[in-house]
Amino acid sequence: MQAATNLYYLTVIDDMLGVLDNSTPGKRQWTHDNVTGLPDYGSTIRSTFPDWSKFFYEKTPKNKYIDYCIVDGPKPYEDGYFNGNTKELKRILRNSRNGRLSKYDRISTAWEIAVLGFLSEIRDIEEQYGESYYPDEIFEECPF
Repeated sequence: MQAATNLYYLTVIDDMLGVLDNSTPGKRQWTHDNVTGLPDYGSTIRSTFPDWSKFFYEKTPKNKYIDYCIVDGPKPYEDGYFNGNTKELKRILRNSRNGRLSKYDRISTAWEIAVLGFLSEIRDIEEQYGESYYPDEIFEECPF
């Protein structure tokens, strides 16, 4: 059985995947400062990943790892940190594009945060420029 999806949904997911494909991670670069003799990190390359995806890359702080050893402590991924990578986030979006949403809370929450963040960014762009980001033909199939 194939899930029914509309053109707007597919376009949004495709745009999100396109943004992730064209983003590059930051790289820490340093040069030796001749004046002070200390390392200079001024030429560090900044990440171009969007704000709506950065939550997914946050790692659990090392001092919280000990909590996992406690019998009644939280399990990994229940502590609010996603500990993910770009490959996993793209897989979540591709699966949702194909109509397969996960039953796991961690994955469904990550999908929801990413999509709402992306749509919030689109809304800000529309308000800034005063025109619709997506063409009207996309909304013809929308059930709402």
